[in-house]
Amino acid sequence: MAYKTDTLLVTLFHDVKNCLNNIAIATALLEEDEISIDDRQKYTAEIRKNYTQIKTMLSNFMED
Repeated sequence: MAYKTDTLLVTLFHDVKNCLNNIAIATALLEEDEISIDDRQKYTAEIRKNYTQIKTMLSNFMED
């Protein structure tokens, strides 16, 4: 597989996977019944931050 020899692509996949894991964790925490408004805002911000990171990484990769 050619992608395994492309270190930039491997790094991109790894970073995107980490962001998706962060989004999954924050989403699971948002589904809790007893969650404070502050925690809800924190987890929502975490989801947005990771989504934005993914968009930025993919955009930067496509420019190169």
